[in-house]
Amino acid sequence: MKPDFSARFLRQARKFGNDEDGSTTIEAVLWIPMFAFLTVMIADASFIFYGRAQAMRLIQDGNRAYSVGRLENAAATSTYIATLLSELSPNAMVTTTVSGGIVTSSASIPVDDLVAFGSIPSLNGFTTIVRSQHYLEY
Repeated sequence: MKPDFSARFLRQARKFGNDEDGSTTIEAVLWIPMFAFLTVMIADASFIFYGRAQAMRLIQDGNRAYSVGRLENAAATSTYIATLLSELSPNAMVTTTVSGGIVTSSASIPVDDLVAFGSIPSLNGFTTIVRSQHYLEY
């Protein structure tokens, strides 16, 4: 007697449908791109914060140099800070003012210059402003 082909097919189809071998691989294929994109977004955000911290340090160095007399005036201080910032952000705009014995320098840095991947499109076109003040000492 010949076994019924349709019954055997249904039995194997049920067995295949209940088998969970390989489900981890399929889930990994679905989840890995999302985790990779999240990692890239975190890296971009980290680069923005790192760039702001570096800019603050460079601006403070310029203000300190003017404060102790190493730089002659506000224009020289702006140029000095812009030169220091050029490696971090070639499009940075720097202004320095002196008022009431306090030197204030401000840098406007495009966020596009700070990110590595550009994974957060809503930040395109934005600028971050870093400002520091220092008392004149001479």
